[in-house]
Amino acid sequence: MPRFTVDIATQVAGPQDRPRLLAWITTGAAAGLLAVGPLALASSTWLSWRWFWAVLAGLAVCATALNLRWVPHVERIGPPPLRSRPPVQRILGPLSFAAVLFVGATAYFTYAADSAVRGGLGPAAGPVVFTPVGLAGLSGLWTGTLVRRLRPGPLAACSLVLTAASLALLAVGSGSPTAVLGSALIFGSANTVGSAVLPIWAALRAPEQPAAAFSAALVTGSVCAVVTPVVTGAVAEHVSLGPPLLIAALLCLTTAAALAAVPGSRAHRPG
Repeated sequence: MPRFTVDIATQVAGPQDRPRLLAWITTGAAAGLLAVGPLALASSTWLSWRWFWAVLAGLAVCATALNLRWVPHVERIGPPPLRSRPPVQRILGPLSFAAVLFVGATAYFTYAADSAVRGGLGPAAGPVVFTPVGLAGLSGLWTGTLVRRLRPGPLAACSLVLTAASLALLAVGSGSPTAVLGSALIFGSANTVGSAVLPIWAALRAPEQPAAAFSAALVTGSVCAVVTPVVTGAVAEHVSLGPPLLIAALLCLTTAAALAAVPGSRAHRPG
């Protein structure tokens, strides 16, 4: 989700409705994954890959047109803030969460299809795995409600615990289709809820600069997403796929415990 989305949500929605709006926007990625899954399955069986990419391009054009038509135009209110970036200590929780969430998600997306192939799902392994990821990801629609009940920090910790469970299940059960598909369902929910709570938490920690706080979290996560495949691939080359996935799961669990223990992660409850 680009940073200007947070700016728009901040101006068009009130404080109580903003978390729900951000959660719905973020969950669009899961809906897209759910829609693309059957197309990818068709391209792995009978549909030409050229038609697959042509359909995707057509959908992208339609999505762009709808965005131009539906996204409201907003103006900057007041002068720009004197501080270009929010203080790091105020958004340390969202930054740490983004880093580990992106590590777990990148590790999962990188190796899930390979694990599904080992589980006997064949050439259609990717679509078969990522379709339930998208389906379970629709649970992100309720992130706004969960944020009000649990607060952002504990909810972020819960998403990391579920991410760790999905990685561990993928590591130890890669030979079982049931284990792989079960991990996909767990990961889909964890990843979308985590991705939805990230802009909400960042905006709550820096209400005067929500887009800047979210951008800092995205940059932090993106750097980790670039490094993760390099590190996990180097480790897997010398051992096997299981240990790096388990290490990523342990990192998620450790960070979840740290986030749950920090009093600041429980503050700034919306509404």
